[in-house]
Amino acid sequence: VHLYGTSLGGFLAQLFAQHRPRRVRSLVLSNAFLETRCFAAAMRWSSL
Repeated sequence: VHLYGTSLGGFLAQLFAQHRPRRVRSLVLSNAFLETRCFAAAMRWSSL
């Protein structure tokens, strides 16, 4: 499947691609956001 997501739809498209990578042929995002807690936890400055 080819996915295009805008704003909240982009967030949901990323989740779909993360959980079903074999089903996604392409992913296009516009003004999308993502959950950053997992990335922030890995950063050295997260304890500041």
